[in-house]
Amino acid sequence: MDSELRRTISHSTVGSSASQVIQTSEDVHVHRRVFIGPMPEKLVSGGAAMDQEEERDLSQLVKNTAYRFFLLGGGNPDEWGESNESSVREEMLSKWRESDWGAVWSRKIAASSTGPDQKWVGSSFEVGSFLGVNVLESMEAVVSARSSRKGLSDVHLPLILEDEAEQLPSSALPVEDSTAASAKETSVTAPFEPNASTSSRPPPASTYEDSKPFVTASTSLLPPLENGAVSGSSDGDNHSASSVTALLGRPAAARNRTSSSKAYPDVIPRPIIKMPSFVKSDTLTSSKSKGKQKVHYAEPVLTPIPNPSAVPDQHPVAPEEVLERCGEAVEETSAGAMATTAAYADSDDEWGDVIMRDRMLVRVSYTESESLEPQFDEYQHRMTSGLRHENWAEFMAVWRKDSIELYEDYTIPGKERLTGHKHLAFVVPLKSGRTRLSLYSFADLTFCITCPPTPTYNGTSKSRAFFHIARAGTNIFVFKPKNRSRGQDWMWQLWRHIGGQVPPMIEVRNPTLDAKVKIDVPTITTVEGYSRMFTRTNVIALCLQSFRKVPDWKEAIEREIGSGKVLELAWRMDTNLDWVWLEDDVYGQQRGWVVLCGLAFKQAHLEIRLGNHYPARIAKPLNHGDTGTEDPFYHEPPSIEGYLSRIKPNTQLKQRVYMTTHDGNLFTLPTSKAHPPSPFPIRETENYAQKLNKREVERGALQILDAIAVADLRSIITVRRAFQIVPPHTHIEVDPSGTPDRHGDANSSWMNVWSQSSAEESSHSDDEDEGGEDAVNKALDKPHLRMKRSFELLLKNGHVIRFECYSRRFALEWINRLRSLVSYWKLRHRADAKDEMDVSAARRSRLTPKLHVCDEGEDIPPTAPPDPGAPLPALTSLYNWCVLEGCKTIIRGGKIHMRRGLSGQFKLVQMILVSGSLCLFRIKPHSALYNAKHKKVLLSDAYICSGYFAALALPQGQYDPDSNSVPRHYQDGLEADDPEEDTLFVIWYRPHSDADAVPSLSAKHKLVVFRTRNKLERDAWCWALNTEIERIARAQRDKEKKLRDTGRLTKLCL
Repeated sequence: MDSELRRTISHSTVGSSASQVIQTSEDVHVHRRVFIGPMPEKLVSGGAAMDQEEERDLSQLVKNTAYRFFLLGGGNPDEWGESNESSVREEMLSKWRESDWGAVWSRKIAASSTGPDQKWVGSSFEVGSFLGVNVLESMEAVVSARSSRKGLSDVHLPLILEDEAEQLPSSALPVEDSTAASAKETSVTAPFEPNASTSSRPPPASTYEDSKPFVTASTSLLPPLENGAVSGSSDGDNHSASSVTALLGRPAAARNRTSSSKAYPDVIPRPIIKMPSFVKSDTLTSSKSKGKQKVHYAEPVLTPIPNPSAVPDQHPVAPEEVLERCGEAVEETSAGAMATTAAYADSDDEWGDVIMRDRMLVRVSYTESESLEPQFDEYQHRMTSGLRHENWAEFMAVWRKDSIELYEDYTIPGKERLTGHKHLAFVVPLKSGRTRLSLYSFADLTFCITCPPTPTYNGTSKSRAFFHIARAGTNIFVFKPKNRSRGQDWMWQLWRHIGGQVPPMIEVRNPTLDAKVKIDVPTITTVEGYSRMFTRTNVIALCLQSFRKVPDWKEAIEREIGSGKVLELAWRMDTNLDWVWLEDDVYGQQRGWVVLCGLAFKQAHLEIRLGNHYPARIAKPLNHGDTGTEDPFYHEPPSIEGYLSRIKPNTQLKQRVYMTTHDGNLFTLPTSKAHPPSPFPIRETENYAQKLNKREVERGALQILDAIAVADLRSIITVRRAFQIVPPHTHIEVDPSGTPDRHGDANSSWMNVWSQSSAEESSHSDDEDEGGEDAVNKALDKPHLRMKRSFELLLKNGHVIRFECYSRRFALEWINRLRSLVSYWKLRHRADAKDEMDVSAARRSRLTPKLHVCDEGEDIPPTAPPDPGAPLPALTSLYNWCVLEGCKTIIRGGKIHMRRGLSGQFKLVQMILVSGSLCLFRIKPHSALYNAKHKKVLLSDAYICSGYFAALALPQGQYDPDSNSVPRHYQDGLEADDPEEDTLFVIWYRPHSDADAVPSLSAKHKLVVFRTRNKLERDAWCWALNTEIERIARAQRDKEKKLRDTGRLTKLCL
């Protein structure tokens, strides 16, 4: 089990190349950690024995960080040169060898080390910090992060106009935009990108010949009229409202270069917008009806634009030559790659060839009615009576041109070997006029197909006769693919196959600006054409060009983009977000429909938002009393970890433990499974920051998996220094966080408590304590010294937990850092609960109306009704990119009610999602710490089901759809009255002992039922779990391919 967990962690982190993103401004996306105290000698002795090669790695790291060390020391950038660099590097090496950990390094390197090994060595250090330089924030990491999201690194740079670019040097310095159109709605035509392949992986360095062309089409800058018409001029002439121009291109100074020996400049120029010229055009035909003109767009002109980052080594190839390539000349280019990834539904497959094939969790139902709603979702399912259900099970779903076949294992052992194929259980006809496709649940991307009963090719069992040979009625199939992206692929391909049409216009909305862009869709006959046109990069570039005319653009968006944030596309339905982030499928082929697949969801709409990571700061309240010089934010303190001794209150015995914090949780580990950080630089000097960040995420996940207990930092009232020789069992302190300050703000009161000076707890004798047992043996008052080395955690349930540190100085460091963490995470959870309530109010009215500060004579304004289309900027924090990119140890965590199996009572647990696994900790009211459950939930072969689909899995009598929902109020202020089925989700998984084994369809599985506080919380959990399952599946593609391909199919009769 442990080896499988660790393998899953390694696979899931490797599969997320985008986790290297580090932002570079006021909201720096770096997770700081501090190791407190010394470390056992035996843990660092092996890692410190450095050979000559590792000494060279140290020298290379010093060279890479010398410039930042020079700046941090107050150096002038203009004075940086070879002489200064040499002296700075010598100074850094000298300081490193003189430091505590550098001395350990040097002692172990020396061949004639005569000093005896110490039991504890070193002191506190910050992970990733080298001589005060945080390597995770290095400039090399910043440059690499800008290209980690393919197609967005150049889009998010500030845009300039082409006429301004003509006067700029090749570096394309920033220029203020003088245009200030006030359009709230803009109509544009999608650019055409032929034979382009976009991927989340950064592109390799290429020459001008094989660089990917980026081509655009018309962009309208006039106010759109009905049916795409534009207003005419006074003289009756037809003026074109479009121009065929490149959205992203290089400045004229760079384009005019003809010398093939000269390399392009290292500075990537900003994207350029060429303003459209209003000239006569043959692409317009006048329409005299009602004074309007119809705009008919000509075929887009293909204008290849070279990659600015490419460094050519030969003369650029002419665009005509590129477009005329064919046959073998295309195979090694991006055009050739695109030609091999045509849409499945448009391929020239013969009748009976397998188009798509996947394992899915399927629930089959039958009703005698033939008048079901075309959109049969979980709400319609709940309202439909008289249904006959089959128990949900895992089937092999195979699409063979005009039908979907569902296969299962034979109940008789060995029959599959005799027949040569699996048992065909159900057939879904796609050519029937009564077949309907609909999205069943957006939360877990479950889709439904309703169709007439259809017989199978190999006979019908009596128990399933009404599914196959009934003359009337409707079969209902609810499909749950394991991967969310695979569900999108199935829905898109089926939707296109049964006649779904791309609309003539696609609307993209930006909720921050409350503006939208309408993209006119040219008439294209193949899905491949749409795929080349509606790439993620193309759509974002069009939106960027259009939104620059909105007055609030600079303040709301451009400033955020300049600080390192990136605009991303997302499909939104109600309060759910589905980011457009995976541009290749499970086979590694391009998903050209990644942007358009949301059209099959019908009710979803496309948005462009800032893809934020989980916030690392909290805004101070407006009445905090700042004078303008203080920082307006509370910043997240560094996490801490280190070795401690827990003092048991009854026996006064010591228990050696390792304590570490992750996202507001305090974990306790046995010292044998501590996984401490390395105090020495890692060996890999290339992409140092990314590799170190990846190692820290993996190390943190292993710590949580091996933790024996956890405490929520919100459950800690105070952290104090021990003042009694004998530790008390309980306390009577009151939590100060609930007491409001003079402004009525409880949050501010809590921060003020811990911002007070703690000088009364420190003394000069604290620095005189050398630490360790030797100092205790020399002390005259040994109990008093041990007491001074200890600190206590006072919990809300009245318990007191005492820990003893290596020395007094380290005890003070633990106290001060823990206090900062406790205060911050109490505020963080309260802010998250407030955001959650604001988002929930968009779909359901508040149970308790907001209180307004009004005079007695004024009327209180009425509460606004729920608005499902509200901008809801807090959604980007709830559905943050840390979950997608796996850049944090804890993907998601929180308290939740769970039940193993279908019987028993729900129990409150602390559930934490890490790479590949769910860790569960039991919460008991009178327990000092939450003990870990021995069994983890592995997600490598799991399905997530929610809502009514999950409620149907409960035994009869446990779920009543007609019961009234009870209003609930929680301690953090969250209020909810969602019905029971909206708070349920189920994990259907197999606890494999062999990670590489391929289980059969009928293999035993386990079920875990979870109940959240409200629907929004449930949807966020489902999204995070499905994202992690997606990441695991893509990291182990060979196993997933075996799962899909195992089992033969029946032969079709012509």
